[in-house]
Amino acid sequence: MQIINESDEKYKYLEQELCVTLFSMLRELNVLEEEMSRRDQANFVQITSGERKQAEPNFFANLYKEFKERYKKIVEDKCTVKLLSKGYGIGIGHPSRYFYIDEECVVIFSMKDANKAVLEIHYTHGSLNCKDRFKFVKERGKWLINAIDKYDPYDFVWHRGMI
Repeated sequence: MQIINESDEKYKYLEQELCVTLFSMLRELNVLEEEMSRRDQANFVQITSGERKQAEPNFFANLYKEFKERYKKIVEDKCTVKLLSKGYGIGIGHPSRYFYIDEECVVIFSMKDANKAVLEIHYTHGSLNCKDRFKFVKERGKWLINAIDKYDPYDFVWHRGMI
């Protein structure tokens, strides 16, 4: 991972704090999503291999409910109410949503104001050049993620997202 600090000189020192905050949260979310994906896949294999005659009633609904609850515990003290109100934990997939965090990626840290910062992550998914942008604000003395934008490599436009 390469980090490029494009901040004003007086804010460069905050790179470490905000990167650690973001990356540790994204890693926790990856672990959770991968666990849920494995459990879902194991359930599917048991049914299709004949180990079980039928699916557990509401298996996926219960799994997804647990996923959402655990996801919320990870993000609720790291994101603003505004961001959380847009929704969170949108799906269980493989690879996980933030798979790129421990792969080769470029992070651009930018801060021009004492209460706002941006971490933009450039990564490759297959043959696509992708980007995620995390906007931080300082609320009550704590840095929180206030917005997430996802760059669409097909239409070359940033789209507002959810955590």
